[in-house]
Amino acid sequence: MQKIGIVLAFIVMSHMVIAQSFSTYTDSVYDKARNRTIPYKVYRPQTMEGTYPVIIFSHGLGGNRNAAAYLGAYLSSHGYICFHIQHAGSDESLWRGLPPAQIKQALLASIQNPANMRNRFEDIPFMLKAIATMNATDTRLKGHLNLNAIGMAGHSYGAISTMVACGQKMAGTITKYAVPEIKAGLVLSPSKPLNTAKDLRDIYTEIKVPLFHITGTNDEDPIGSRKGFDPASRQEPYQNISTSPQYLLVLDGATHASFGGNEARMQGGNNNQRYTDAVSAGALAFFDSYLKNNTAQKNWLQQEYKNSLLTSDKFAYKN
Repeated sequence: MQKIGIVLAFIVMSHMVIAQSFSTYTDSVYDKARNRTIPYKVYRPQTMEGTYPVIIFSHGLGGNRNAAAYLGAYLSSHGYICFHIQHAGSDESLWRGLPPAQIKQALLASIQNPANMRNRFEDIPFMLKAIATMNATDTRLKGHLNLNAIGMAGHSYGAISTMVACGQKMAGTITKYAVPEIKAGLVLSPSKPLNTAKDLRDIYTEIKVPLFHITGTNDEDPIGSRKGFDPASRQEPYQNISTSPQYLLVLDGATHASFGGNEARMQGGNNNQRYTDAVSAGALAFFDSYLKNNTAQKNWLQQEYKNSLLTSDKFAYKN
């Protein structure tokens, strides 16, 4: 079923971006080689003329294709076509119907299964092939997808998926999951690799595209998979990547559940409008900068965006 929505213009200081109506629908694609179905939700401008950059969104552990609906709605209302995909094996099927006391163990078991990780990473290039086919044959999207302007975003486990697709090495050396078609990445609640003995800078040497890292001062580990976890460690990927432009936003008071949309309910938290507004405005300016080559948006992001934040928030970038 197709749904239509409207997002109001986001106004910050003298910066104004006019929004348009958007629509959504759900569908799925099937990967015969892996006997695997990938459900997805599309957010697209309601009226389309010409081509639009593409964003693939990857949900966090236990989430689904409805995750970060606020972001899909905002970007699509400003000229993007977004595919929010669902990863079987690390999605909501892990916890639906379980007693609360069993949910954390089910989630931990999923991230300890290497097959679920591999399938997540392999979902991305398969989805890109499917998107190319849609651009040629799907009457809902045919001819409107700019396959030379593809970005990716993700929350938590989806942030890991995004960084791996953008070139982060796995196990210190593996780069086979990199997806060169992706030109920019937005990572919500990023984290450094587990159990790595290597210098983090070595893990990130193959990341050649811009990344925007977004976290919060209370962005904890919601399932306790990392002993002694410090939310400040989510800034370490930004600090250790020097091979491409990097941006960092740390929102004062934001938790892990502040960024995931419907995943917040599963994690026992609620979204704060201030946080999702800041993410949406920053994400739009970031993707406009690198997928639309919009110099005005890049200048705004680098020089004025911080004026929309609280003084207790942190924003930084390095080219």
